[in-house]
This record gives sequence, structure tokens and C-alpha cells, in this order.
Amino acid sequence: MGNNGFYFLDPRLTAEDYERMAAETGTRNSEMLDRNGGDLDDCFVSAACHDLTIQVYHMLAALVRAGGKHPFTVLKTLAGETVKAKVVHTRYGLAWMLLDDQDQCAGFAPYKPARAATLAKRGYMEVEEEIPAAVRIIANGMGTAGLVGAYPAYVPDTRESRKEGGNND
Repeated sequence: MGNNGFYFLDPRLTAEDYERMAAETGTRNSEMLDRNGGDLDDCFVSAACHDLTIQVYHMLAALVRAGGKHPFTVLKTLAGETVKAKVVHTRYGLAWMLLDDQDQCAGFAPYKPARAATLAKRGYMEVEEEIPAAVRIIANGMGTAGLVGAYPAYVPDTRESRKEGGNND
């Protein structure tokens, strides 16, 4: 299910299965805190991991209910063709990194500019689309420091486009 912080939907599981898994994780977390007298210093990492896991399971359940799809902003040409691009952090903020056929940077375009005309004059538009999704835990840093600000988020499930490379589960 999880791989490098990614959690992909298991087609054998229902939303109710994921909700049950969240409840079981919550029960294990409560039992762990009770055994340790509620001493959060000893249990911080385990408690934080349990909390993240519970959130992931709830998000996966919601994803099942939504048919495995989540709305994302997609970059398209003005003719409506999807542009091969991804959102990246730059020193100026978020931007679209335009990709060539080898997934190398071919340029940049503004991400969610104040005016649609800013993208249109470059031949692009942003569109909200429901696309296959996964859940990923986003952490800023390693170890306990990274765990403090970690949070789960929906991300596009791009495994379908890489099938020829094998199963990325």
C-alpha cells in the first residue's frame, strides 16, 4: 500500500475497510498511551505516526467514495490538449515546469496567476480535472523534526503512465 510516503488505493478494499483500519489504529494508539501512563514524551513518535496513519486511512476511504479520483489543476493548451508539466517550488513561488518527451525541463509557466490572460498569452490555460489520485505524506525534514510538520495530501496517481516500467506499488 505505502511506498516512499505514497499510499495507493487497494482495489480489494472498500471505504468501510479503510474506516475500520483508521478506527483500529486509533484504538492501538489509545492502548499505547494508556500502557505508558499517557507520557507523551515516550510516545511522541508512535502517537504522531498513528495520527498520520489514521488521517491517511480516512483520506483513502474518501477517495474510494469518490471513485478513486480527486480534483487537481491541470495545465492545457488553449486547444484543450494536456501539457506535460508538473508544479515545482522556485525562488519566486510555485510554477509549472514544462517537460519534454524525456521528462526534462523545457521551460516554465506561472502557476495559478492572478489573471488567466497571463497564461493565455503563452498558449496555456489551467483546468480543474478529476484524475486518479493517491495519498502521500509530506514531511519537511527528517526524523522527529520532519514528523512534527508532516501531513497527508492527495497527489496524482501517475503509475498508469509508467506501466511499461513495472509495478510501482
